[in-house]
Amino acid sequence: MCTAAISFLTNFGLSKIGELHKKISFLFLFFTAFQSLAQPEYSRFSLSPYLGLGMKLPGKQQVLSGSEQMLYLWKFYNFGNTFNSNGESQVSLNSTNRIGLNLDYRLFDKLDIFGRAERINLITAYQSSLTYDFRGSRVGGFFDNFNYYSFGSGFRFRTYNLFFTGSVNFQPNIFGPRNRRASREERVTDPGNYINSSGTGLTFSSSVEQQQRLSFYLGLGQEIDFMNGPAFLEVGVNLSPTILYAENIDFYNGGSGIGNVKLNHRTNAVFVTLSQPLYFKKRDRPSKKQQKGTIAPFETEEFEIGQQNISIGENLVLEHIQFEQSKAVLSLEAMGDLDEVYDLLVKYPGTRIQLSGHTSQEGSRRQNIDLSEKRAEACKDYLVSKGIDRRRIRTVGYGPDKPISEDNQELNRRVELQVLSVEK
Repeated sequence: MCTAAISFLTNFGLSKIGELHKKISFLFLFFTAFQSLAQPEYSRFSLSPYLGLGMKLPGKQQVLSGSEQMLYLWKFYNFGNTFNSNGESQVSLNSTNRIGLNLDYRLFDKLDIFGRAERINLITAYQSSLTYDFRGSRVGGFFDNFNYYSFGSGFRFRTYNLFFTGSVNFQPNIFGPRNRRASREERVTDPGNYINSSGTGLTFSSSVEQQQRLSFYLGLGQEIDFMNGPAFLEVGVNLSPTILYAENIDFYNGGSGIGNVKLNHRTNAVFVTLSQPLYFKKRDRPSKKQQKGTIAPFETEEFEIGQQNISIGENLVLEHIQFEQSKAVLSLEAMGDLDEVYDLLVKYPGTRIQLSGHTSQEGSRRQNIDLSEKRAEACKDYLVSKGIDRRRIRTVGYGPDKPISEDNQELNRRVELQVLSVEK
């Protein structure tokens, strides 16, 4: 758990900027290549690679003596000149991130379960209340870069436009790859000495009293369109009940000790994560409609819904889907319109659509938005009940924000259809 002294915002170096460009390009090509493998036919199984950027949460700090302390720096990356305790300098480029792979299984229409394997990298940055020069540079702060592997299982539950994620993660040997293990008897490991020739500076020593084995993840997200395919964007927090390691820091000025603090480091962090599923291609026998050739190939960007035409990206009001005030119950006429949408989805199996719910302007905006989401979801549930895969339909509720009539509020209580994409 060696901590390196760093001087922020100095001599970034063109070579490291080039490395950053290479990493960004690699991630872009990775998602592009993966999206090209995504299947238009959905099954219950899928593989979902994911990438998250985040920020480590600060641990508890105890001032044991003196008045010196460490100020936590809210940084999700470190980019600048760094020095280790031997005075060796290098340009450092690190970030708090997670990258991994989920194996998903759709248990029910609204519930997925998954197993996951991931690598997590955490950076911790502090600024000392004691400022001084070290090896010819002004010390701007201290940072630690720590990474580990984790395995877990969890669930994803969908409700309207959002989904909730939870998982329990297991770390079999969190210190293994770096030989950082420390026992209760051998409490001091990886000492860091950052004292200059005048006897001013800091020293670090780390100890582990109980090795971390478990952590928990909770997330909230939404399905989005990413590179012409479905993807999941979520915000989540990783929490651990165990202290990863404790760090004792001694402050010296002119060779005399002036303070001592203890930092308890945990793997707690907040992440913004993007994942994109790769569905296993179905191997079901073709249906009677397929055998008769009634499933059409992709030939045009304009589609027929009943007596109306719609193009990709265009909104079409489903005229017979109207609702009574404050209700989200489908009428027989509404089901007739949805049957025409169903015919479109059967005819073009790679089609993905969005159903947007709208309300009149009576009542509170928040309640109307919730009601519009329920109306769009009611239409989606009807199509799913007829055999359409839930993942092909996205829903959104706009409430009263997009009226089409100022005089007739009944017309505003509607559902609109938009074709998002079609697999050729």
